[in-house]
Amino acid sequence: MKKLLLAVLISGIGLNAASAAPALYGKLDLSVDRFDYDSSATTNNDNWKVDSNISFFGLKGDEKLTDDLSVLYLIEWQINADGDGTDLGQRNRYLGLKSDKLGALKIGKVDSYVKRLAGGVDLFDNYVANAVDITGTLTGENRLNNTVSYETPVLKTANGDFQFNALIAAGEDNNDGAFVASAGDASGKNLADAWSTSLTYKNDSGVSAGLGYDSGVGSRWLGLSGSPIATANIVRGTGAVNLKEVGLTLTALVQRATVDNANTTSAATASGATAVTTAASIAALNNVDDEFGYTVGASYKIPNYGKVSVKAQYNHATTSFKQITKDYDIDQIAAGVDYAFNSKTRGYGFLAQNTKNNGTVDNKTRYAGVGLEYKF
Repeated sequence: MKKLLLAVLISGIGLNAASAAPALYGKLDLSVDRFDYDSSATTNNDNWKVDSNISFFGLKGDEKLTDDLSVLYLIEWQINADGDGTDLGQRNRYLGLKSDKLGALKIGKVDSYVKRLAGGVDLFDNYVANAVDITGTLTGENRLNNTVSYETPVLKTANGDFQFNALIAAGEDNNDGAFVASAGDASGKNLADAWSTSLTYKNDSGVSAGLGYDSGVGSRWLGLSGSPIATANIVRGTGAVNLKEVGLTLTALVQRATVDNANTTSAATASGATAVTTAASIAALNNVDDEFGYTVGASYKIPNYGKVSVKAQYNHATTSFKQITKDYDIDQIAAGVDYAFNSKTRGYGFLAQNTKNNGTVDNKTRYAGVGLEYKF
């Protein structure tokens, strides 16, 4: 009898351990890319590269605590599958509690809700190690440190599903006038020195939309020499329509960003140029009126070739200034073809061009590449 009870106990422990075991997941994305430079302000030579396009792996899981309450966790690391640089760069990670009735509360490091709105809208996400996705055109693609976030349960209505999300981020400085140095940082000594929110919607007809706002989030300003980092206020709207019956998906994003606080220690060296001083970066940031940008794209599945789809996207951003300074424009156009081997494996090819114009000179970079992506 004792042996039977022991066997039952061991079996129960094994089942509980199995139910709480974390799931391993991730993505490997590698491409062979060609770079052609057409610029009077850079010493870069045309070249070939093998790129790891934000490859990563992670562990995630959840475990029931009560009928309605679960503990949930996730931790991700970026890896350089091409062998360049170092591995185990920080990505999203959190620990939290989730209630089916009340929503989820998480503590950790996560993407801002403004950044998350681009998911499914940016058709060239992570291409060429982020050089061809909207990170190369718009500010706002940030991951925040030291956050507390809350996500409501999905509100289901007859017209579609809604969800509201919000987070706060602590600067963890000793004073309120601290400088920022890295994208995703907050500045100050309070619990909510920065915050981010979003409201999302989707329905069964293939329509989705989102509206988000970031306040005081450390962001890279691409329209300034050296692309310095300063805290930003950003409003972003996104929308997508999936016309399943014809295989066509249309996407759009629009946003406006303003400098929240120009205090920065991120003085940088522009490619092929002299170093930009901290004082010059702060002066330039204080002169920014706003950055206005948008993205439009389309993806189309080829009839009778369900595994093949073609896509194209155009990105634009204009940084305007308070004083007499010419607008800084960034334009990017990309076109590509995808081949879905199965639900986890995708081959792709693409062509793209990024043009930066400071009102006097166009600096163009052209990209071409082929790649393979595998999700596990």
